[in-house]
Amino acid sequence: MRRFICILLTMLILVGCRASAINDNIRQEDDGMIDPEDINLLYINGMVFSSGFHKYYDSNLYNIQKHQDYQAKTISNIMSQHEIQFISLSSDGSKALFETIDSLPIYKVFDLKSKEIVFEIEDSDYDISMGMYMHIKFLPNLTKFVKIKEDGYYLCSTDGNTLTKLKDLNNVNLFNCVFSPDESMIAFTEEIKDDKYISIYDMIKKRVTKKIKVGGKGLYINQWHNSGKLLYNYDLNGYMIDIDTEKVKDLGKYVFYPLLSPGGRYLAYSHTITFAYIDSMLDIDGAYEDTAGLYILDNNTGNTIKLDTDNFFQQEPLQWIDSEVGVLIKE
Repeated sequence: MRRFICILLTMLILVGCRASAINDNIRQEDDGMIDPEDINLLYINGMVFSSGFHKYYDSNLYNIQKHQDYQAKTISNIMSQHEIQFISLSSDGSKALFETIDSLPIYKVFDLKSKEIVFEIEDSDYDISMGMYMHIKFLPNLTKFVKIKEDGYYLCSTDGNTLTKLKDLNNVNLFNCVFSPDESMIAFTEEIKDDKYISIYDMIKKRVTKKIKVGGKGLYINQWHNSGKLLYNYDLNGYMIDIDTEKVKDLGKYVFYPLLSPGGRYLAYSHTITFAYIDSMLDIDGAYEDTAGLYILDNNTGNTIKLDTDNFFQQEPLQWIDSEVGVLIKE
C-alpha cells in the first residue's frame, strides 16, 4: 500500500511539472512571444516617372508570421491595362480600388469575388500642373467617396446617388487626408498663419470638431488607426497622436508612411527616396540610400526587420490585411 502511494505521488508530481510547463508556455503566448495575429502587409514597389506623380506599382504581400514574401498576382495582374496604380483593398476585403492612367485618372472598384468592375468614375477636373491634388477620394469600404465640385465637397455613393453636401469643409487636399475606420470623420491638414494643423471634420455633424497645431514644416497624414490614433509625418520624423488626449509619440527619424497593424504590435514604415513634400531624400542625407527600403518594427520585442525586396526607387506600405483576405488575393 505504501509503495502504491509513493508511485501515485510521483505520478502527480510529474503531471504537475508538465502542467506547469504548459502554463508557462501559455503565459509566454500571452506575453506576446507568439502573436495570435496572422496578418499580411500589403505594400508596393514603385518606379517614379519623370512627372514625379504617376508611378507604376507592383503590389506585394508579406506574411508577418511565416516571414514569407509573395507577389499578390491577383492585384498586379487583375486587369489588362499596363499603367495601373493600385490604391487599396476595401475594409471588408471584398473589393479593390485601382486608378488607370490615361489622359485623365479613372478610378475603378473591382469585386474580387466576381472578378468584375462594379464602379468607375473619371476625375474630369484633374490638372497635372497642380501636382499631388485629388478631386476624388474613396472611403475605407469603397462604397462611398468624397468628390470636389465647383460649389463644395460632396459625400457620394457608388450606387450613383449623391448623399450629402459636406458643409463648412473648405480648401481640403484629398491627397493629404484619411477617413476614420467607421467612415464618419475626416482628418486633414490645413495651414493657418504659417502653421500646419491636423483638423477633424465630422461628416454627420458637418463641422470641424477639432484642430491640433503641429508646426510650420511639412505635414502628411498616413493612417487613422482603429485605436483612435493618427499616424503622420512631420518634417523628417514619424509620429502617432491620440486624437482624444492629443498625446504625441515620436516614432523616429525617417519613419515615412507609418502604418500600425490592427492589434498594434507591428509598425510598418518606409525609408523612401521621394516623399509627399520631399523631392529627394538623397539631397538631405547622402548616406540615406544605403538604408532605403521597407521596415517592420515589432513593438513587443523592439526588433526591426528589413524586408528583402527588390531595389526600387520607392516602396510604400499600404495596408495591413488579415490572412483570409491574403488567401483570397493570392488565388
